[in-house]
Amino acid sequence: MIGPHRPQPPAWPQLAFARTPATPSAGQIQFYDGYVPALTAGTYTVDVSQQIEVPGFGAIPYHAPTQTVVVEGPQFAIDPTLVHTAYPPGGASDAYSEQLPFVVLGDPELPWERTIKPGDIPSPTAPVPWLALLVFAEGEIELQPGSGNPVRTCTVAELLAPQPNVVKPALPAPPADVLASQCQTITIPGETFNAVVPQMGELPLLAHCRAVSNPAEGDLLLSVLLANRLPVPDTRNVEIAALRYYAQLVSLEGFQDSLGPNPVTPITPQQDVQLVTLYSWSFTSIADPGLSFSQLVQGLITSEKPTPALRLPPA
Repeated sequence: MIGPHRPQPPAWPQLAFARTPATPSAGQIQFYDGYVPALTAGTYTVDVSQQIEVPGFGAIPYHAPTQTVVVEGPQFAIDPTLVHTAYPPGGASDAYSEQLPFVVLGDPELPWERTIKPGDIPSPTAPVPWLALLVFAEGEIELQPGSGNPVRTCTVAELLAPQPNVVKPALPAPPADVLASQCQTITIPGETFNAVVPQMGELPLLAHCRAVSNPAEGDLLLSVLLANRLPVPDTRNVEIAALRYYAQLVSLEGFQDSLGPNPVTPITPQQDVQLVTLYSWSFTSIADPGLSFSQLVQGLITSEKPTPALRLPPA
């Protein structure tokens, strides 16, 4: 679905809902692969020319002045009020090992307003989002000294400045005012990047739009990003322990050469990766107090009598 580029009105989810090809009726939900703007963020050049056929002189070309148009869109920060819902809730502690974390955004276009490779033209039929929801277990992400928070605030200029053994987004130099603005970043080991970040072909499967007609909330078109891993508790020891997770809505713009399955520039375990994070929260995953299916079956086997009730007698 292609949407018109627009300013950010306060009721954009409702307006976008009204522009869907077939709005769902009350109590129903409609899914879309994405909501691609007519023009993604970037710089465009409008060049108009024409030829006039003059008898005896042939075709005479005329060129109008070239016009440059800049389409702006969020890049290094977003309005936190755009986050409609985040799951699991921030600061919560529960059994989350069977549910994928997700974040719901009030801007249906946001995941597709930019492209992973700057300047690319997105496909209207198979759009690839530039955002991804990554979930890191404790120990997989670098924490800021003296705190349990992995998020670091810096300027965009500091983010893009080269740093030994640190892979950063490969982006065109933004304007001076953008370079001086602040952004939030996280740093992860290269091994974590290769293990956790989705491959290029997986990204479209982890983002979608949903049109919801709910009498309680009204008619809304929202974008949803899913994580690609289950936040299981710590199972490295005999006793299953609680494990803290850090959820990060990150920008993958400028990392097109490092994404699998066949990266042009692979990231090595000796390198770190610095990513822009646009929204973050943490939660704790604990063991399910109930028994899993495998535990129930194991208990059944252990308690079997010499003549098992669930087995056929031998021939």
